[in-house]
Amino acid sequence: MNLDDTFLPLRPTPAPPERDDVLRVGAFQAHSRVAGPGLRCVIWVAGCHRRCPGCIKPDLFDFNTGEDIHVSTIIDRIRSLKEITGVTFSGGEPFEQPSALARVAHAVHEMSRDVLVYTGYRIEALTAAENVGRHSLLREVDILVDGEYRGDLGSAGGWRGSPNQRILALTERGRDMLSGSRSSCPEDASVQVSIESDGLRITGCPDRGFLNRLEPELGVRGVTIRPDVRRIWP
Repeated sequence: MNLDDTFLPLRPTPAPPERDDVLRVGAFQAHSRVAGPGLRCVIWVAGCHRRCPGCIKPDLFDFNTGEDIHVSTIIDRIRSLKEITGVTFSGGEPFEQPSALARVAHAVHEMSRDVLVYTGYRIEALTAAENVGRHSLLREVDILVDGEYRGDLGSAGGWRGSPNQRILALTERGRDMLSGSRSSCPEDASVQVSIESDGLRITGCPDRGFLNRLEPELGVRGVTIRPDVRRIWP
């Protein structure tokens, strides 16, 4: 893929029609401690034009994977998670579905919780683009982790997948999150592995060899990893 100097595709394929009432969701995790500060809910959206080499979620490249879920249903599910401190949007690419996510993020703030977003785009490209939905989502983001995943650069540790990515506080709430003692970013990469009703869930930014190490480690304990078709909601 040909990219400009802010990592935007020069000749992107047409995106599917965007809706602000429905979100295409690839996965949902109610509790994570490695996708940002505090205890968080994580929503992985389906669909991405970026195709970063070595991406840890290539199963979410396709816009046809996952399920269409109404924004109100997502908001109600988040509201039911009384113990979480914030919500993380990942993917896929959140800024391919910005209008629906902006509505979710606004509701999250009304619950007095924070919003962190992972994106393969640079913030300079997002702000320069003439896209109302993307601007609406940016206004609701407290912390943005931006930039394409670059597996050739090695592991970054903390909440980043590769060292070229940046952790940007976009609001006063975001600055407090990064500076507060309860939410200091870990220096080392943290990975959460959970056994859930729909299978094995991996959250965080593992290094390139993580999955190769995980499978034999689970194998000696009698656990076999195999691909499967999963229902992701609720």
